[in-house]
Amino acid sequence: MDVLSNPEIGVLEEVERRWEELNEDCLVIVFERVGLESLIFDVPLVCKLWYKATLNPHCWTNLDFSTSFLMSAMLRFSQPMDVNNFSSILSDVLINFLKIAVKRSCGSATKLALPACCTPGALQYVSEEFPSLRVLDMGTELWDYGNWGDKTINCSDLNLLHHKCIELLTHHLRKFVSKWEDLEHLSLLLIPKDSFKDILTQISLSCKNFVGLSTTGSVYTEEAIAIATALPKIRYLRLSRSTLPKNSLKIILDGCEDLVLLDARNCIHFEEDDKEILEIASHIKTFMFEGSTSFCFDPFKSYYTNYLFHQAITNTNN
Repeated sequence: MDVLSNPEIGVLEEVERRWEELNEDCLVIVFERVGLESLIFDVPLVCKLWYKATLNPHCWTNLDFSTSFLMSAMLRFSQPMDVNNFSSILSDVLINFLKIAVKRSCGSATKLALPACCTPGALQYVSEEFPSLRVLDMGTELWDYGNWGDKTINCSDLNLLHHKCIELLTHHLRKFVSKWEDLEHLSLLLIPKDSFKDILTQISLSCKNFVGLSTTGSVYTEEAIAIATALPKIRYLRLSRSTLPKNSLKIILDGCEDLVLLDARNCIHFEEDDKEILEIASHIKTFMFEGSTSFCFDPFKSYYTNYLFHQAITNTNN
């Protein structure tokens, strides 16, 4: 309800404004922020004007296809969940919604988060239909599993999603990443040991605006050299909860002189108060290192971060 002045009678009067009469450009700005589930299922059903506004490609520039979204979508249609075919069903649902997003966005999406259940076919489809991506997230939703409101995925299914995503990163991502020439930031569930160097090399050759990498896992000498060699101009690097030996950290600090943010919190194999490291990193505007230690096993709140830490220690002992 707005209060307006009426010059003819010299008093204030109340004028009721209806949401469905809001300017379409304003609606688009709002709908960019409502989330994918509401944008697909709820907003278009309010009225014809809102439906028309959701067809604007600007509403579809930031796409977050989380596992929780896919499962919620299945519940809306009373789709039964076959526990023996859990990952396959989610993958089929993902493809269907990707096609909707491609049609509505006209291929103009710039930010995309793919779930851990993503398949090679879906990744190839995305690489062909979203050539203007600037930000790509692959599977990092599992980092926050401990904070998911509805724990409808058991540990067995979670482990299945984890391995499915690692397989995708290891065997397929390097074939498609070069197609995103405008890519600026990449987030990976876990460092794919056998293909990490190739992925970074492709980024170095094709993605001239690339400035940020977020991942976790084992950062030994080979991985550190790959980062320093392929991404010397990187500005934002997040490696929290990784196995990050002091020598590897020094390689990265020496090779990536343009860093303005380095997140190395809760890592193992270097001490957070290491004077040599702090001196080398003194030029970095934001260097986060709290909780890092030579060796420690601290249970985290999240099931998934616990799993990652266990894997890091297992790899160290092998």
